[in-house]
Amino acid sequence: MRGGIFEWPGPAEPIRGSLYLTTFGLRKTFVLMHSRSGPNLVVAAYRGMGGDAILPLCVASLLSHGDEWFGHELFDEMPARTINRRPDLLPKQTLLDGYCDWAAQVLGETEPALTEAHFEATYEETPLAAPVPKAG
Repeated sequence: MRGGIFEWPGPAEPIRGSLYLTTFGLRKTFVLMHSRSGPNLVVAAYRGMGGDAILPLCVASLLSHGDEWFGHELFDEMPARTINRRPDLLPKQTLLDGYCDWAAQVLGETEPALTEAHFEATYEETPLAAPVPKAG
């Protein structure tokens, strides 16, 4: 399940990073991060929590404490575009709060209004279609 897509300008097309949740058929939920500069990485695994509860918590943690807690930053500069594919699981406010925390810690940005203005101008919600139930 894809949670969020982050884009930066590229020479021919946008460069993308993203967050995913998957189980790999196991009893854990894994959080995979694809940064703009590297391969997919498993950054966390949770047992006993469904993806609905994990996604907002993990995004907030990755943005607020990325390298310190997970060994990787979700990104190294503010995305030019943020596409929320699961606004039902990842509230807009969670992303905005995480961006403000990230800007304060990584960029030393002391004026949250600048981060909020950038976020509002570059944020969009493009929800995934709901899965069709299997006929039984």
